[in-house]
Amino acid sequence: MTTHVTTFAEHFLALKRQIIIALCIIATLFIIFVSMAQDLYLNLALPLLQNLPHNGHMIATSIITPLLTPIKFAFYLALFASIPLIATQIWVFISPGLNAFEKKLSAHATIAAICLFYLGISFAYFCVFPVAFYVFALATPTHVMLLPDMQIYLSFALQVMLAFGLAFQIPMIITLLIALDILTAQTCREQRSIVIVIAFIIGMLITPPDVISQVMIAIPMCILYELGILMGTMYKRPKQTKSRLAKKKNYGSMNKRRV
Repeated sequence: MTTHVTTFAEHFLALKRQIIIALCIIATLFIIFVSMAQDLYLNLALPLLQNLPHNGHMIATSIITPLLTPIKFAFYLALFASIPLIATQIWVFISPGLNAFEKKLSAHATIAAICLFYLGISFAYFCVFPVAFYVFALATPTHVMLLPDMQIYLSFALQVMLAFGLAFQIPMIITLLIALDILTAQTCREQRSIVIVIAFIIGMLITPPDVISQVMIAIPMCILYELGILMGTMYKRPKQTKSRLAKKKNYGSMNKRRV
């Protein structure tokens, strides 16, 4: 009983230590980013500003919005930037309870998930935003002046980038399901048509209500699904060979004869 209590206390203290480290990382990055919050927000708004007609500008409908909105973006940016360090702390905490195959798979999955998340955010910022904002500005009626609110734009941009960051996790998820024998590559291929429909439905649900964002997230999801199937075939859970199983059976029968 004492051993179990001690083990639980040690795990609790280790978890508490990892949480404190994660909070310190976020706080440190936030302090760094908040000092240049205005410039960071300007870079975030650049794809929109470049497509506004007649050198248009953004507006603020509240007195404190020009101050708080960049600070809010600095906080979210600190969260996004701290993901690799926090993921490392989580992996250090759980890795002692994993076997060799699970350690290898979890390490590769963690690295892949982080890279895919940043790749999804970059795809949204560099590919989706310029096209979407160009079409929005082009579709604006001539008698309407397009003046986006900076706070609404922040919510829109974060929602789209987060949606793409999560959508780009598909290869990692499919790889894990295949590697852990929960699904097979053949089953995934047979469900390809269903996945295409689901991809467009998800694109409709997790992106703002515009067709461009929905299509530009659904098509990459279908491509990433195929990539996940390909990557999943590269990982195989180690299994006992027939010779080892035969040796165990022979060893068991010998023990029975001795008895």
